[in-house]
Formats: sequence, C-alpha cells, structure tokens
Amino acid sequence: MSKATYNAEIAAKRWHAGNIYEIIIECEPLARESQAGQFLQVACGDDTFLRRPISIHNVDGSRVSMIFEVKGRGTRYLSQLKTGDCINVLGPLGNGFDTDIEGDVLLIGGGLGVFPLYMVAKAKGKSCDAVLGYKSARDLVSHDRFSAVCREVVITTDDGSYGIQGTAVAAAHSLVVNHHYKAICACGPLPMLKAVHALACKYNIPAWISLEERMACGFGVCLACAVKSADDDVDYLHVCKHGPVFNSKEVIL
Repeated sequence: MSKATYNAEIAAKRWHAGNIYEIIIECEPLARESQAGQFLQVACGDDTFLRRPISIHNVDGSRVSMIFEVKGRGTRYLSQLKTGDCINVLGPLGNGFDTDIEGDVLLIGGGLGVFPLYMVAKAKGKSCDAVLGYKSARDLVSHDRFSAVCREVVITTDDGSYGIQGTAVAAAHSLVVNHHYKAICACGPLPMLKAVHALACKYNIPAWISLEERMACGFGVCLACAVKSADDDVDYLHVCKHGPVFNSKEVIL
C-alpha cells in the first residue's frame, strides 16, 4: 500500500463539542488508498516541528475526514484553520481493521477511540453492532453516524447523563452473550482495551484493538511508539508500523 505526502485543501470544517473538531480534506489519491483504522501524520504549522498523528474517521468519494481534540499547540493550530486553507498530510499510515470479516462484528469505542471505528461500521452495515462510551452527554460526537449504518448502537456515559451509565465494555457484555460475533474491533484508552481483551478471551472471540500512542515519525524509524510483544521471540512491536491495529493477543497491554 502506498503512502505519500499531500498538500490538501480543507473542503469543510466543523466544531462538534468541547474541544473536538472535524476537518475534511479534498484529496482523491489519499482517499483511494485509505482504509479503516489507518492514520495520517499532519503538519501543524511552522512553529511545530513534529507532525501530529490523527486517525482517519471517514472517506467519502475524494474526501477524507479527521476528528481530533485540541490538546496542545499542534492541534490548536489545526482547530484555527478555515475552509479553503491547505494542510500537509502524510499517509495513509499503519495497518487498519479488516472490514472483510465474515459474520457479525461488535465495535467498542471509548472517547476519541470512537472515531476510527466508523469506517468499519460503514463497511459492515447491519451485520455490525456498536457500543460507544463517552464521559457525558456533552461529549457525544458522531454517534448518530453509527446509528445510521449499524444494526444496533448502545451509548454509555460515565455520569449517566445519556444512555447507560457505566463503561462501554460493561455494556458490551450483554451483547456478547446474546449474539454470535465473529470479531470485536475496539479503540479507546488503555484500561478499556485491557477490558476488551479480557472480554474477548472469556468468550473466545478474536479482538482487534487500535492502540493510541505518541508517534513522532509515523512509519517505524524513530521507535518512539514501542509496545511490548506477547511473542517470546519478539521484544517490541511499533504502533505506527505494525499497528495501530493489533490482535489483542499480539501485545502485552
């Protein structure tokens, strides 16, 4: 799969909630190559040396969408860009989710980890259920997009202000018990992914997890995003090169 650097025009920009923004860029060759679960390394202005890794949320024709949260100088720069501005992106990078899995798939997303799962939901359609976890009702972003394509969508919030109070993995238990899923695809914070792995092992379901790590280069040169391998013959795997999507049994969480 090819990766390249593109100067892409911002076709649309949207503020969602809190510090969460969406940027949609026009770039046909990037859209053609992008797959669910991959990410881009995005240049964030002359004052920021390192690119910022941002997951691909959606591909629609020749347009590629990214949803991100403002956390520092780089993402603040991106949030201030306007429609018609150009940004430089490197990608698509990494190994994504397999959207050709036969049978039903369960998606489990937490926080910003909801967004990389949407292309899986689109590909699987009504053979896909999703459990999406947020902090509160104020943080709900893109859940309506999942509802438009999935068979069933369950929303959880930490404070109970919307949907089921509790974690996404806790709510996923009842779905796993009542359905025969061929795979689980998950993305979210590390404690959630550990719980997903335990759930998958308990019910003997393959789990594919997308890890969130700081990445400097994005293609395995700087070795900053190393994670411990579960293979005794391999010490470390690198999220940007070998992932970000792994079988949960490949890595030590």
